[in-house]
Amino acid sequence: TPPENKEDWSEDRHGISVILLRGDGTSILSFLLGMNRTSGPGQYVRHKGSNKVFLIPEGLSIDSEANDWLKKDLLALESNLVQSLVLKNEEGGSFSINRDSAETDWKSSSEKSDVPDSDKITTLLNRLGKLSFSKLYINDSVSQQAEGTDLIETTLFVSLFDSRVYTLNLRNNIASNENYILSMRMGISLVASGGSEAEDSKLRDEM
Repeated sequence: TPPENKEDWSEDRHGISVILLRGDGTSILSFLLGMNRTSGPGQYVRHKGSNKVFLIPEGLSIDSEANDWLKKDLLALESNLVQSLVLKNEEGGSFSINRDSAETDWKSSSEKSDVPDSDKITTLLNRLGKLSFSKLYINDSVSQQAEGTDLIETTLFVSLFDSRVYTLNLRNNIASNENYILSMRMGISLVASGGSEAEDSKLRDEM
């Protein structure tokens, strides 16, 4: 049972800190969520900075894993917006294709590569339409995980008709259940853009 006195309370052993903030970062409410009652229903809570411990009738289940609070939808590109695809793979199988409009067929951008099977292109576009992630990593932690592992790197460049360009760098860690590590960047191709300066400025703001 959690102790009544603040001095005997250990956050690591008895509870997690919950802070509700306003948009400007100031605190609305701060409390410690403690253990469930052992002799019946309920859960112990305490206002942060207070000596009093309260018993609430029903337990509050709060996930303390930061990744579970993130919106996992990463990219949602409509297939008719994609103008060109360039894939570079360390193991081969690279290609570069483009099209004049969403209604025209794909064609190779290089004489050295053929146009992939249409089903494979459709599968790739569908994945770009609902791309998500399972966990967010900091760059340093990814570098540490990469040490001593066998990583296969693939880079995909996706250009849209509105001049936006997405660069997706995927590393397949074959030593870890075929999981992929993805880094992504978005930019604007001003060379390809035929829009006005105002339209380009709007794209920069959206970026």
